[in-house]
Amino acid sequence: MRPPVHPAQAVLGAGGARTPSGGAATEAAGGPPGPGAPHTAGGPPGAGAPQESGRAKGEKRVRGSDLPPPRRRLSALLVTHSYFSFGAGTASPTSLVRRAAELGYRYVGLTDDLNVTGAVELFQAAHEHGVKALIGATVPVRVEDDVYPMVAIAASRAGYETLCRLITQAHEREEKDVPFPVLLAHTHDLVLLTGGRDGLPARLLARRRVSELEALLTQLKGAFGDRLYVQLFHDRYRWDGRRARVLRRLAQSLSLPVVAAPEGATWTPTTTGSTTRSSAAAWA
Repeated sequence: MRPPVHPAQAVLGAGGARTPSGGAATEAAGGPPGPGAPHTAGGPPGAGAPQESGRAKGEKRVRGSDLPPPRRRLSALLVTHSYFSFGAGTASPTSLVRRAAELGYRYVGLTDDLNVTGAVELFQAAHEHGVKALIGATVPVRVEDDVYPMVAIAASRAGYETLCRLITQAHEREEKDVPFPVLLAHTHDLVLLTGGRDGLPARLLARRRVSELEALLTQLKGAFGDRLYVQLFHDRYRWDGRRARVLRRLAQSLSLPVVAAPEGATWTPTTTGSTTRSSAAAWA
C-alpha cells in the first residue's frame, strides 16, 4: 500500500520557510500553539518540549530566564523519528501524531533513518487526529570522508518514489550512506533540509570551512532549486542563538530559504502520562 503524500511545499513554500530577510522561518511559525507547545528559536520551550540529544563538547544549556521572549510558535513538526529509527526513536508513528495533535500542531513529518516503514501508520493516524502528514527520511550523505545527515521530504507521490530510490541506493552500499553525487542525481519532487546540529552547515562552520560549505550548498541549490532549505535549530545551548544567526546570514548570502527544524530529543512525560521521543523535531 502506497500512502498518500501531502505536498511538503504547502508547509515550506509560499508563506512558509523563507530567505532570512523575509522574517519568519516557517509557515508553521504563525500557527496557534497548543498547551505546552514549544516556543520559537530563542525562547524557552513549554511542557512537552524536547531535550536535545547531543551537543558540542563544553556546551551547557542556558536557563530560560536568560533567553529572549518567544515571538512565534510552530504549527509543524517537520522532522520526527519513530521507533523505526533504531537508537533514535522510541515512539510509534501513531503516538507521535497523537501527541503532536494534543499540542496543537497541524503538520507532522516522519523522517526515520533510511526508511519509510512507518508511512502507512503515519497517514492513518494523521487522518484520525485531523493533522496533515508528510513523509520523508533522514539520509546520511557522504562528502569525501565525512558523512552528514540530511532530511529529504517527499513533495508529491513522484517525490515519494524518488525518496524510495534514494533509500535503496544507500542500502545497496556497505557503508549505508549516499554519496553526494548520487544525492544530486535524485532530486525530483524532493524537499531537502541541510541537517541540524550534526548536519553539513553546522559542522563545516564549526571547522571554519566556509568556502567549502558555500560550494556544496551552491551545488545543492543547483540540483534542488527552491526545494533546498537551510535548517535552523535552537535547543537552548549557550551558542545556539549565535549559530542560528550565522546560519541565517549564510543562507541570505546564498539566497537560500531557511526553516526552523531544531535537532531532536525527548518529549518529557506530561500530566497525561504520555512520553514520546523524536529526533530533529521542527520546533523552535
